[in-house]
Amino acid sequence: MSIALSLFISAGHAGAAESDKIAIGLIGDSTVATTYGWGPAFAGLVNDRVTVLNYAKNGATLDSLSGKLDALLKTKPDYVIIQFGHNDMKRYDAGAYAGRLKDYVERIKKAGSKPIIFSSVTRRNFDENGQIKARAINGHTLPMYALAAKAVAKETQSLFLDLNTISIAHHNKIGPKQSAAYNFNPTDTTHFSKKGAEKTAALIFQGLEAIAPKFAHRLGKRDYEIAVQRETPAKWKKLVPGGQFMDRILPAPIHDKLTSDTWGADGVRPRDIHNGIEDPKWSYWGGKPVLGPDGRYHWFGCRWPEGNPKGHGGWPQSEMIRAIGDRPTGPFVFENIIGPGHFPEIIQLPDNSWVLYHLHGYYRSETLDGPWTHVTKQEDGFPEGNIHMGSICMREDGSLLMICRISNIYVKELGSDVWKLKSKIRVNPEHMYGWYEDPVVWRTEVQYHMIINDWQGRLAYHQRSADGITWKPDPGLAYTVGIDRYKDGTKVDWFKYERAKVMQDKYGRPTHLYLAVIDVPKKQDKGNDNHSSKNIAIPLVPERRLRVLNTKSIGEKTDEIRVKILAEKGFDPHVDLDLDSLRFGAAQEVDYGRGSTLKKTQPDGKDSILVFDGKGNGITPAEFAGKLLGKNSDGDLLIGWAKLPAQQQNAK
Repeated sequence: MSIALSLFISAGHAGAAESDKIAIGLIGDSTVATTYGWGPAFAGLVNDRVTVLNYAKNGATLDSLSGKLDALLKTKPDYVIIQFGHNDMKRYDAGAYAGRLKDYVERIKKAGSKPIIFSSVTRRNFDENGQIKARAINGHTLPMYALAAKAVAKETQSLFLDLNTISIAHHNKIGPKQSAAYNFNPTDTTHFSKKGAEKTAALIFQGLEAIAPKFAHRLGKRDYEIAVQRETPAKWKKLVPGGQFMDRILPAPIHDKLTSDTWGADGVRPRDIHNGIEDPKWSYWGGKPVLGPDGRYHWFGCRWPEGNPKGHGGWPQSEMIRAIGDRPTGPFVFENIIGPGHFPEIIQLPDNSWVLYHLHGYYRSETLDGPWTHVTKQEDGFPEGNIHMGSICMREDGSLLMICRISNIYVKELGSDVWKLKSKIRVNPEHMYGWYEDPVVWRTEVQYHMIINDWQGRLAYHQRSADGITWKPDPGLAYTVGIDRYKDGTKVDWFKYERAKVMQDKYGRPTHLYLAVIDVPKKQDKGNDNHSSKNIAIPLVPERRLRVLNTKSIGEKTDEIRVKILAEKGFDPHVDLDLDSLRFGAAQEVDYGRGSTLKKTQPDGKDSILVFDGKGNGITPAEFAGKLLGKNSDGDLLIGWAKLPAQQQNAK
């Protein structure tokens, strides 16, 4: 932890109880002010314990707003966020800017408040390659002033958010077309529309979560205060079945019977207490099974006593356990304790040993039966002491990919002793605002997948990647409230689903989704009451294995696309397909019922070759996987993914 951050969260108001009121002053130029800045949207994201005082002004510089700073400090705010640069760069160089900024910091500290320095949010001017191009005025650019702000923050030991770098990376990622929606008007690439202000405020909150998570959590609306109803894009209503990951969720089998003679709010009874793992004496929160050499399913997860005086808040006292079942949906019966830990992630390494990760390290064993040896995350070569371990999968070469709880990506190369940061910005979905946490990542023979949870919106999204580093969000939802149901039609209305995990087959395809669920808001789950949490198991529609037979890159001029669909146990592509329903192409086309249509089929032994008309495939050079969508001969959802020719060549 940096000295500035340590001082920031440990001194004065930062160490106060969460129930205390907080006042935050904003001072800056028009990109912060109420007319068309991000300030009002930022104020809309904080909870009711926080007051935001916006003293920013259109056209302002550090010089011109000096008097307003005095007026702001008379209100005795706990914190003051400073963001200047857009107009300062027109009047004086970065050195003079730094001197004036330092004066602001010293005055804020003298008044008993805490300064937070932001570098200026970027202007949205792009070059011919679709990347942000810094506008020069009198030879000065905003990044020059961002570096000066960073230097002042370091010198004065003030908290610093590099909003300039964060916003540049964000707009480089989404590109000019999507960035245009941020503009106050078609020609104004500096100020914000309502959407632009909201998106920028969300970036700020995400940035604060990364550099000062305790402070950010004190500001934000927590899930026990409000469960937000997210407004999803209108075009998602046009998604066809299979266009979103959630469509793959199937009803769970009933193992014994449904019963109401158990704990829980009315909405979660009756239910099958033998699905997943539950016990009235324990609260469970996260885990999944792996298929052992004995042919049984070994579930590794965490639990704490339901009678803990803090209720759900007792999770820091979690213990990691193993439970065993005969089916992937449970019931899983307790077998043994592994050791203390929370946020479990079980993975088998290339040498066939097993590693059970948790927030602060991992346990390692040669077999699922143990014994297990504990290794701290520092011993594992993970230097960022304030970042928790996360979801992990193995890459093609045997190295490890990890997406930590706040969505930064780390890689541990084969033979290396150190985790290396691969993403300076978090890989959260760009198409929806959310309070993201706890991603789960997995790799198939085609691509990488991620599900990431928006805990406040009580929903999750699905993303895909060719390399595990750069991610592309899919439309629609991965899951949301109301998904748990049984084959007889009975629904179970859990308040919240979190800590997603998947079980994979030998090809990496997810066969089941595992979720931690709770029947009431977390703060209402007290010790020794009628509320608790468990882990449920949900079967998924299986992906079909595909091979694109074209040897050249596919694009809009491709005449035919030849896709081999492989036969498997229980699936005969010669008789189990509704041929008229099939579409193939880029996901953004197929998900909306478009894409290439089937021309003919050709037998290839037990397999079948599907020949599609190349028209309308929507595949661009940026695509790395083609999607097959349609129905089987019973009218049920059929889905599959295939590497595209360029990716097939890269894999050789």
